[in-house]
This record gives sequence, structure tokens and C-alpha cells, in this order.
Amino acid sequence: MASSKYLISDDTGIPKWKVALAIGGAAALCAALYYKQCVTQSSPKDSKTGKETAKTSSPKAKNGVQTPIVEDTSPLGIAKKHKGEGNNHYRVGNYLEAIECYDAAIKACPPEATQDLATFYQNKAAANELLKDWASVLRDCSSALELNPRYTKALNRRAKAAEILLDRELALEDYTALCILEAFANQATLQLVDRLLKEIGMEHAKEVFGKPLKQLPSKYRIRPYLNSFCSDPVYKDVLSEKEPAEDASEKNPVINGYVRALQHMREERYDQIVECCTNELATPSSYTAHALLLRGTMYVMLMDRENAKKDFNALASMENVPPQFRAVALAKLGSMEVAYDNSEEALVIYNRALNIDDKNPDVYHQRGQMFLMMNNIDAAIENFNKVVELEPNFSIGYIQKLHTDYRAAIMKSDTAGVKKIIEEFEQARTKFPKCTELYLLLAQIYMDDEKYQQADELFEKLLANEPENPLGYMYRGMLIVQWKSDIQEGKRLMRKALDIDNTCELAIENLATIYVQTGNLQEGVDLFNRVIPLAKSLQEAAHYCSLRDAAVAQIKNSCTDLAKVFITIPRELLELQPLVHKMLVHGRS
Repeated sequence: MASSKYLISDDTGIPKWKVALAIGGAAALCAALYYKQCVTQSSPKDSKTGKETAKTSSPKAKNGVQTPIVEDTSPLGIAKKHKGEGNNHYRVGNYLEAIECYDAAIKACPPEATQDLATFYQNKAAANELLKDWASVLRDCSSALELNPRYTKALNRRAKAAEILLDRELALEDYTALCILEAFANQATLQLVDRLLKEIGMEHAKEVFGKPLKQLPSKYRIRPYLNSFCSDPVYKDVLSEKEPAEDASEKNPVINGYVRALQHMREERYDQIVECCTNELATPSSYTAHALLLRGTMYVMLMDRENAKKDFNALASMENVPPQFRAVALAKLGSMEVAYDNSEEALVIYNRALNIDDKNPDVYHQRGQMFLMMNNIDAAIENFNKVVELEPNFSIGYIQKLHTDYRAAIMKSDTAGVKKIIEEFEQARTKFPKCTELYLLLAQIYMDDEKYQQADELFEKLLANEPENPLGYMYRGMLIVQWKSDIQEGKRLMRKALDIDNTCELAIENLATIYVQTGNLQEGVDLFNRVIPLAKSLQEAAHYCSLRDAAVAQIKNSCTDLAKVFITIPRELLELQPLVHKMLVHGRS
């Protein structure tokens, strides 16, 4: 079968074909190993038509007398005669008659004439393609490829048939083989592989994403989500560490109810919260709105979409509670729908929230995130500006606005604008000295500008503020690899991140990518399988599945002994992946 050597688009939509092109030399070497036993001489082609032709000699005149043409009555000669007749039928659109002639050629051809026999099968497949008999096309091309695995026409035609017959994995393998044979120089083939990987990845993601988790994720994943909602009244109570007001207390408070849930929140013992909120909701209570909002939040973390919907919608319909509760519940519901790739429904939910409370910064923040993921930069900027206007001390909202402004300036090639935004980032360090997102995003900007020392200083400062922040170690590891080409130290730092949080998906993904890029395919696949269940959105799951499927496609071919092939990792391959969709979106970090 075919071998592959490529990566796919990341979740920003930017294809990673620079990587494939950069390692094309190594891939070509793999192709040489794989095809070393194949016949390297292909049938000659007509210079005008490109069709394979039999070698013939023109009759020569001797003493002015034309030498008669002697018909080749050998088995191969007879087979080529049938092929010629088939070609004549093909040219005038008599495809059934052409197929009969190609069948006759196949029957007459001696088995040792593998190149000719492959051509006959491929020509037959071409006729069946015009008859749209895709099953026959696939079967005939497979016969041709068994005889000549380097046959690009047969690979291309079988890939097309396989895709129509919904065998995308086979189509992917064949198009990948074409990439190798074409030395990664054919952009059309590269785009086909990229598209197929996205489609296959999304198909596999839908099979696994959205299943409720048996237990809550780590505090390192829950904490950023909570911090991304600045107007959540329950989380404000948690951060204030004040006991509930006496006038809100019950004469007979619920044992192990909402008040206990608050304490668990402060201690980050999140696994106890659903039970406490359920106890509170069992009887009428002045904390009903609080319990619904908090339990719905935990259901989001558990990927329990249906129960989260029930709690948020129940709260949103309670007209006797403060609008802030209802709007935040809908903001969280909308962000959850975005995670399930349901942006149209999310937009309806956000508009519903603004009808309840048009001064709620969380609604604008989450709606801006959605527009950013949709690459609607202008709409995202409009929403983030509103966030900063309503809540100027919301650090994540302010940093998100700056980063979106930066993206817009880059897209417009606005050098002065870029410089001004970087200055605003630096000024924000004084206002928000402990904002994780600020350090990570500004470091990314410096890395884009190859200012590695400044980026490293930011990571050092971040880790001084938060020595147990796994993302600090993960991104510093990627910086070391890109800056100093020190893969071992980079991997050590990423493993340090996993020691702190074994569900740090960015560390798992980047380790997997490094393993694949250095030829340790199975290790990479194992890590991709580990990160897929950790995805926080359907698009993210599709991205991970596509990376995994790309590695699996390489393992399936016979050129698996990549340890013997020296692969130099290019600089482009080692760059940090853009952070904008890896953090801040839905509170991810």
C-alpha cells in the first residue's frame, strides 16, 4: 500500500503543507525503500497523447521496395493489438466495446509482462470510469497496482473511485502515495490529502466527541473555564470567600447543599459539587438559581450536554431571579453549543441572553469568541470592545481584545498598528501582572518576530508567578525546540507539564507531533489516542483525529522502518502552534 508523510490543517484553518514539503526529501527516501523491489521501467508513452504504446519499427525500404509489415503474433503482440482496438473504441465513446477489447488484451497477455498488463487494467478502469461503474474502476485499478505500485494514473483513479464509494481511508492512502511519487510538488494532490484528512477526522471525531465523562477533568482545566466568566454571581461568591448573606439563609438550611458546594469550590474539590447542588434543588430554596447555575457549570465540565441544557434553560426561564443569573446561564449554554459546532443555535441563545441583560460582558465575550472561531474578525472586535467597555478590569477580555486587534493588524499588514498593540500588551503587564493568557499570547507574538529571548523571559516570569502552571512548561518546551533545536530539553519540559497535569492536552498533542515527525509513529499514535478524549470541542477532536489518522496512514504502508531514515526536522515544523484557538476560547487554556 501507499505511504504518507504529511500533516493536516491546525484548528486555525492554516494548512501544514509547509511541513510536508520540508520533509519531502525524507519521504522520498521512504518511497525509495518501499518501492525498491518494484519494476522501475514503465511502458513508453506517446509524446503527444501520453498513452502507453508498444514498441514498433517503421517498415524500411530496400532497393526502393517497401518491406511488408510482419504482424506480431506473439501473445504480447496479440494483447497489444486488442489494446489498440480498445483505444480506438474508447476515443469514439464506445466504452463497452473498449472494455471487451481490454479484457481480451488481459486474457492474451503473458503474466510476465507486468507493465503491459497493468496498462490494460488501467485502460479498462478508465472506460469504466466514464460509465460511472465505480466498483469496477476500483477493482481494475487495484489489479493494475498489484502489478505496478508506482502507477500514478491507477493510484489517482482508484483514489477517486474509493472516495465516491465512501472508502476514504483507501482514498487517503492512494493520494498520499501520489504525494510521495510526485515529490510533494503537486499542490492539487496535497490539497486533496488535506481535505480528506479533515473529512475523515471529523467523521471519527463525531464517533467519540460528546460522550459524558465518568469523572470531572483536572482543576487545571476547570479553573480557566470558571475564570472566563467575569459576571458569574456564583463564582464571585467563591472568590469573595464571604458566607452567604443572612437574609438569604434558610431557617432550615439543606445539609450538604449549596453552602457546602461553595466550600468545595473554594477548595477545588469539584467532584462533590453536583451532589450538593442536587440536594439543594430537592426542595424549594432561595438558592435554587445558584444551585442550577453551579450544577449546570459542572455538567458542562462533565460533557453532559443534555443535563447542562436542562439546568441552564430552567434558570433562564425563571423571571423572578436577577437577570445576571439568567444571562450568564445562557452565555454558558451558547458556548457549549459552539463547542458542538452548532454556531447558529449559539447565536440565537446569545441574542436571547442580551434581551434579558444587554449589559452583560460575558455574553459579548462568548459571542466574540464564536465570531473569532468563524474568522469573522470585525464582528469579534466589536464584541470584545463591548466587553472592555462594560468590564475594563476583566483581564481575559482585555487580553483577548488586544490579541484580536493584533490579528487584524497583521492581516492588513499594518506595521504601525502591530507596534502599537505590542506596546499595549506590555503596558497590560502592569495592570494584569498575573494574567496567564497575557504572558502566553505576548510570548507567541515575540516568537513570531523571532524575539526568542523576550519570549523566554515571559515564560520565566509566568512560571515564577505560577510554578505549577503546566502550560508554562509546555510552551517553554516548544520555544526551546524552535529557538535552540534542543528536542530533548523540549520534551523534558513538556513531560514536566504532564507531571503536573496528566490531562494537559497541548503537551500530549505536541509530544505526539514530535514523535511522528521524528519517525516514532506508533508512539505518536498512542499519544494522539490519549488526547482525543480530552478535546473540548468537536473541531478540536477532529483536529486530533486527523493528526492521528495521518500517522496511522504512514504505519499502514510497508515503509515502516523509519528509524533507519535520518529525518532533519525543519524550523517551520517546530514553531509553536497558534494559541488563539487553544486558549481563551470557551475559557480553554
